[in-house]
Amino acid sequence: FVTFLLYRAIDQKKATYHLELAQNLAITPHHRSLVEKPPDLPRPKLVSKELGRIKVNLLGGTALEVNGARVSATGTPRAALLLAYLIQNDGESIAEVAEQILPPETAIKSVDKARSDRAARIRQHLNQARRLLGDPAGVVCKGGRLWLGRQYEWESDLRLAVLANTFDGGQILPMITCPWLEELRFTLSPS
Repeated sequence: FVTFLLYRAIDQKKATYHLELAQNLAITPHHRSLVEKPPDLPRPKLVSKELGRIKVNLLGGTALEVNGARVSATGTPRAALLLAYLIQNDGESIAEVAEQILPPETAIKSVDKARSDRAARIRQHLNQARRLLGDPAGVVCKGGRLWLGRQYEWESDLRLAVLANTFDGGQILPMITCPWLEELRFTLSPS
C-alpha cells in the first residue's frame, strides 16, 4: 500500500510537470484552451511562492530533475551540459560558453564565421534546455549573456562531486567532452 502511494505521488509529479510543459509550449489561445483542463488531472496550483528545484545530472548519464520529476536528456546531452556549466558560471557570455562547452572547431573557417556558427549552436542548445525545463524563462539571454531563471533553485551532481572532492572524470559520457570538462579532469585528478 505504501509503495502504491509512493508511485502515485511520483506519477502526480510527472503529470504536473508534463501539464506545465504543455501549457508553456502552447502558443495560440486555441492550443492553450486544449491544455487548460486535461481529462484526468487536476490543474496544478501555481500560487506557491516557493522556488522550483532543478538538478542537472551529468555523472553516469544525462538527465534533469524538475521539481522532483526526472526528465531524460539523453537526446540533448549538450543542453544538460549547458545548464550544468551555467550553474557554476551564471551570467557568462555566449562566446565564452561556446568556448567552454563545445568541442574545438576542426573545420577551417573565417574567424567571424566560426564565432557565428558556435553562437548559433549555443542558442540551439539553449532552446533544447528550455524545452527540457518546460519553461521558456528557465534560462534568459540578456545582453549577450546567459542567466539561470531566479524562479528555481539550481544544483548539479557535477558541482556537488567537485565540492565533495569525489569527482571522477570517467563518469562523464565521452560524447559531451569539452574544454571545461577536460580542465576539471586535469585539475581534479589525483597527482
